[in-house]
Amino acid sequence: MEKPLSSTIRKKWIPACMGISSKTIMKNVWFPAYVLLLVLLAGCGGKPREENTSERELRNAISEIITFVEVKDYDGLFEKYAAPKDLERMKSTGRLDKAIGRFSLWSKEMLIALKETQAIEPSFNSDSTRATFHVEHSPSDLVFRKINGRWYFAN
Repeated sequence: MEKPLSSTIRKKWIPACMGISSKTIMKNVWFPAYVLLLVLLAGCGGKPREENTSERELRNAISEIITFVEVKDYDGLFEKYAAPKDLERMKSTGRLDKAIGRFSLWSKEMLIALKETQAIEPSFNSDSTRATFHVEHSPSDLVFRKINGRWYFAN
């Protein structure tokens, strides 16, 4: 029975053409290649960077904010994502409608900036209750605050 051609080529033809023995190939080529492969595979099996819980919650809130802006539900946006004290103050002074009107004027730009946040990392303060996104298409950073376990707009 004949040996497979690939085995014959690997063991006889390649070393003969190169003028080196098959033991040298095993020692100097295959073994380091095997080790390199193991190192690469070990690195690939690792977990991707895990977002912390605060970041995951923040990204979920931003996704919902984007939806509110896309469907132009600014009343719902303010009710859900204006900080409770800010919302109460706007309601008690009768300025909520004015704030919603101002927001609607620059909602297109805000939507672009909010969508940009999906591709960049936020900067958190030390206790992860304030997150800042430095976005190109916004005249100022987008800032969010975590109050009683929920994320709110701080701009």
